[in-house]
Amino acid sequence: MIIKSLRMGLEKTLKEKRVIFYLWAIQAFVALIFTLPVFFLFRKTFAHSLLAENLIQGIDLIWLGDLIYNYQNLIPWIIGSGLAMILMAIPISLGLDGGIMGALKSSQSFYFIDFIKASAYYFYRLLKIFLLFLLLLILILFPFSRIFSSIFSLWMEKATNAWPVFWAGLIKFLLLLILYSLIRMFFDYTRLLMAIEDNKKAYKGVARSAAMISSRFFSAWAVFLVPSLISLFLTFIFFLIIRFIPTTSLLIFWFSFILGQIYLFLRLATKVFTFGSCYYFALLMQTSAQP
Repeated sequence: MIIKSLRMGLEKTLKEKRVIFYLWAIQAFVALIFTLPVFFLFRKTFAHSLLAENLIQGIDLIWLGDLIYNYQNLIPWIIGSGLAMILMAIPISLGLDGGIMGALKSSQSFYFIDFIKASAYYFYRLLKIFLLFLLLLILILFPFSRIFSSIFSLWMEKATNAWPVFWAGLIKFLLLLILYSLIRMFFDYTRLLMAIEDNKKAYKGVARSAAMISSRFFSAWAVFLVPSLISLFLTFIFFLIIRFIPTTSLLIFWFSFILGQIYLFLRLATKVFTFGSCYYFALLMQTSAQP
């Protein structure tokens, strides 16, 4: 069932290339709205300054200190814009997820107007699931973080060098990452099941997801984990390439920009692949449960 779910998810992803383009276009448009004011502001106040000329030589702590000192009046505005962007990112992300769910349920050509309709149709139930996800994250992740810290502190107290501290921090991070992935997986299956069953009640969706995952836990986790590892691998490769690209040429800058857009497009394709694989796994589970 794992291989079949992943194969069906991959086939749906390749079929819905149009949906991946919608995701990329909407995110690019939103990013443009938020970055253009900052771009024009810095172009007006910063582009012809001595700091801009020194930027060619590279960025260091002294350069950043001078930038903050000379443009300290702009800092609150930039922070406010950043917070507004974060707050706007949540409903936009939920809307995009709703569009993906609509595409997965559709057996016909899925156009942009259909994507917008699906985003609006699933938005409220996705918002309820997101709030439950945040609540469970606070109730589980933070207490476990303190428990892990208490356990590893006993090991680090006896450390004679920095290695035990490093390994303790790494193991704690990996344990919290696994715990986060389990919580994320549970709520991803919850919202997909709500879409499959056209259920609007969040608690019913949570109960149905718990019943399904408990019967095939490791299979459900494997289907969720494989696309997630692919996404992690893409991120690692992208930043590895960016690290070795020089930043002293305009041509190199545009190459990095295009490379970043390719990376973003592949990440979005992986997101659709994750949704599709988990969707078909839940669908196959329901089919096999029927007499």
